[in-house]
Amino acid sequence: MNSQKATLKNSRHTVPHQRKRRTDESRLAGLAIALKGSVKSISNDSYLVRSLDGTDIKVRWNGRRWRCKCSKSTQSTVCEHIYAVSFSKNLPNLDEVQNDRFCPRCGSQSALHVPRGVRHNKYGIVQTYLCTVCSLRFIDRLGFKKMRSNPKAIMASLDLYFKGLSFSKISSHLLDFYNVKVTEVAVYNWIRKYVTLINEYTKQLNPTVSRKWHADETKIKVRGRHAYLWNIMDSKTRFLLAKHLSFGRGTRDAAKLLTEALRKAGKEPRTLTTDGLGSYGSAIDEKRQHGLMKSTDHKAGVGLQDANNNLIERMHGTLKERTKTLRGLGNIKSGKVFTDGLAVYYNYIRPHSALNGSTPAESAGLRFTDQNRWRSLIEAASKRKNASNRKTRNKIW
Repeated sequence: MNSQKATLKNSRHTVPHQRKRRTDESRLAGLAIALKGSVKSISNDSYLVRSLDGTDIKVRWNGRRWRCKCSKSTQSTVCEHIYAVSFSKNLPNLDEVQNDRFCPRCGSQSALHVPRGVRHNKYGIVQTYLCTVCSLRFIDRLGFKKMRSNPKAIMASLDLYFKGLSFSKISSHLLDFYNVKVTEVAVYNWIRKYVTLINEYTKQLNPTVSRKWHADETKIKVRGRHAYLWNIMDSKTRFLLAKHLSFGRGTRDAAKLLTEALRKAGKEPRTLTTDGLGSYGSAIDEKRQHGLMKSTDHKAGVGLQDANNNLIERMHGTLKERTKTLRGLGNIKSGKVFTDGLAVYYNYIRPHSALNGSTPAESAGLRFTDQNRWRSLIEAASKRKNASNRKTRNKIW
């Protein structure tokens, strides 16, 4: 009797170890298949996997989980072919994983997180973690939480939009090169979501700029009418300090532009170069009455052909290249989202030839370690937003 109990006890302990060994073997085999490039996309939901023995196996997403036609795949077992599909979908994005992982609830770092199983979804087999501080189980997808599409496709959409492609062309590009099928509305929602997120983060950053600034305004169509986009740029770093979108060209609009530039720079300019619009002079006089811009030398009346203001004119040329494909904006609100995103793209993403390939933000001392600038901004903005949310919850409780 005792020997039978001992046999049963040993069998209970043996089976889990055998199951774990088989799982590890399947993962290693799947990784080897993915690294060989033996996973071919058939459609958005199906893949053809060439096994290590040379046979081709079809893996398909059935709406809830990945299914394989091989004999090793069951309801409770994941075969190497499914692992290969998961690795192949995630391998291009392995560089997105950073050493600093933060708990979304309490903000604890990666040293306090323990791996706890995996989650099966259309994006692949994703590692889940358990926070030992607050007991939250979460997935490390900083900046892309609850987003069903591949982060690489989302970042590509942002980059392509501000490089001049329309929503329909971006949707077509994602299907051709990333095998991601999304509508034009989905692409628009991605851009609006992440432009808002990044702008909330970047407006808190303070660049190190010179005291020689250039200001100018350019026309942009909003609801079929001509609106004016006002901009102030630093001469040395080419950093766009402030912008303002309005239908008018009065003193109030110029004053709003100057207020934002002074707040961003943290100091007043020694020289401000503008065109002949009288609103700039009136706005500067108002600032001087309030004790600001007393030492600023206002160089007014600079025309389009004058070399003194051609820096910002070149920036407006870049803007007009983008608005040609846009064909106008729906309203001031959507125009603000667009101009916010364009400012982010100009300052933080687009390398400048006059700055030896650096961005204006990098020249102004705002550097990010990641080579993918979109990902750096999204992750930094998400960390700050999560920290702000935690502080709000702590105040409430």
